[in-house]
Amino acid sequence: MRLQVLRSLLQLTTALEQKWIIRLIVKRDSGCGLSGKSILKCFHPAAVSVFEVTQDLLPLCERIANIPSSNISMLTGLANDLSNSVNVTLFVPFRPMLCERANSGDMLVNAALHLYGKQNQGDTKGLKLLFETKFDGERVQLHKSSNSYRYWSRNGLEWTTSYGEDGTRDFDRLSAQLHCGFAQHVTDCILDGEMMIFSNWSKSIMSKSTKFDVKRSSYQNPEINNYQPCFIVFDILYLNSQVCLPYVYHINDFKPIPIIDGIIYVSKWYTASARQTEVARAFNHLVNDHQEGLIVKIADSPSPYLPGIRTDSGWWKIKPDYIQGLLEDLDCIIVGGYFHHRGNKIITRVNHFLCAVRGDESTSEDNLNLTRFYTFCKVKSGLTVKQLKEINKLLGKHWKVYDKKHPNSSSTEWLCVNSERPDVWIAPQSSLVLQLHGAELIQSDSYSCGMTLRFPRVVAIRYDKNWCDSLSMSELIKLNTETEGKLATKRLSIVPTFSGLADVQHQHSFPDISNLSNSCSNTNQSSGYHTLNETTEQQTTELFINIDEPLATSSPIKQRKIDIYHEHLNYFENHEICLWLSNDIELNKKIEYETVIRHYGGVVVQNPSESTFCIVVDKLTLKVKVKYIFNL
Repeated sequence: MRLQVLRSLLQLTTALEQKWIIRLIVKRDSGCGLSGKSILKCFHPAAVSVFEVTQDLLPLCERIANIPSSNISMLTGLANDLSNSVNVTLFVPFRPMLCERANSGDMLVNAALHLYGKQNQGDTKGLKLLFETKFDGERVQLHKSSNSYRYWSRNGLEWTTSYGEDGTRDFDRLSAQLHCGFAQHVTDCILDGEMMIFSNWSKSIMSKSTKFDVKRSSYQNPEINNYQPCFIVFDILYLNSQVCLPYVYHINDFKPIPIIDGIIYVSKWYTASARQTEVARAFNHLVNDHQEGLIVKIADSPSPYLPGIRTDSGWWKIKPDYIQGLLEDLDCIIVGGYFHHRGNKIITRVNHFLCAVRGDESTSEDNLNLTRFYTFCKVKSGLTVKQLKEINKLLGKHWKVYDKKHPNSSSTEWLCVNSERPDVWIAPQSSLVLQLHGAELIQSDSYSCGMTLRFPRVVAIRYDKNWCDSLSMSELIKLNTETEGKLATKRLSIVPTFSGLADVQHQHSFPDISNLSNSCSNTNQSSGYHTLNETTEQQTTELFINIDEPLATSSPIKQRKIDIYHEHLNYFENHEICLWLSNDIELNKKIEYETVIRHYGGVVVQNPSESTFCIVVDKLTLKVKVKYIFNL
């Protein structure tokens, strides 16, 4: 049907019109500095608001077609009425409400005070903030009507085929598992939340940097036995034919939502006074638990749900990589580069750089020939045009073409690579050191060091350092172990305040409305509220730990703790063992081997160090060979 419509459209349009149609379809930049919102505003002041909740031009045109444009005052009044009357519709995707970025606790509190004061004629005395965990997943809206389920991303892309459309069929799909848990009186609803990855063997929520693609989660996925999609609900926007906007249901009203272990959870929250100390305590606790960040909302009113709105919405997000100085920056050396591509043309100017960490063989400039370098990440972001030109000018005469067919050999034997290979390479003594900033460390087989930076960005060019001052492999492993990949070595400072009282409210548990026997563990506890003079670190911990959803783990490369069953069989006591197994070994087998080692008192590490007793492999892979670590 779509193909027939497109063919008819192409037959009726000129070449110029087809050019703009193609740009609209592939969502390319128009080149004239106009966004979609700017164009919609030309039709009507409320067109943007209507489009955010319909994602369809036909109902938009129908709603604004009969509005006169001659009287400006009348047009403005009708626009306001139309914007306020815009509601979500079942099985019609919309753009969810988004969080505004906050770069510090002070900035967040000041923005909340300003917005609350503007809404309450300058009175900010009653302001309370609501704190939630920021999850590292995919924003998803779930639409349910009887047995039918449909899913959309925040940009209106439908993912129903991944999770199943019929709740009474395909019982290994998410929809069927959710359908078993909903209360019988829930006929239809729209839920806004985050689709996460749940590990079946570690019983924890993983970040989206895990190799399992939660957007294409289906029973054909080879990793489906190890991971599964898990939906965390934030808000109810529609329930039993009733639209809940502009004020969505808060936690007290989440009774229709089932809580099924590993399938669906409800994001818990607590409220406190609008102080920087409260924000810092909540944020630091989540960082200590290796969460992605903190969500803060204006708790009074409550904050209206405004589809598609980010600025001045009353919702904020704060993450470690937003705050200068909290994350550890990494000094890595440039070992390769990639040419700039413009269409089919290759321009002989390097605009991406391959960075590496040095091996621990030597730290002296006199022993460069004994040192190996392990590829770590590819970066360009953060460099200005002037800096790019300067780097190309300094390194241009030292670039040499890299032989991608024969890696780790000949003149580049010192450079250990995996699948990520540069167009050109450069000797370490002729190169530059870049100071890199990233969100976290994640596992990667593309780089020879086994991990890489997520969202890498260049902070500075370190002209004062050479190759022997760059980050070493052991330093990288130590940093990853200590921070569990999150790189957050510092915390927000907490300045005590003694004025006023901070009322803290915490929702302890939910009623058990699920049909499953173990859907909610705290069914006998009553909902309680606490009034505290000031939230202490211990109280903050209790507020966040008493939740139904498990804490998210930072990455698959963190160490896992398994109990030792028999202390008298400690054959491996005080021995550190590293398992480097190829992809031929199933994940369950690897877990079984790790369990046996710990069973006999051993300590399992994911990366070897000087204290490692032995490294166990099933075959001599390239990763093993390039490190020259085998002796059997």
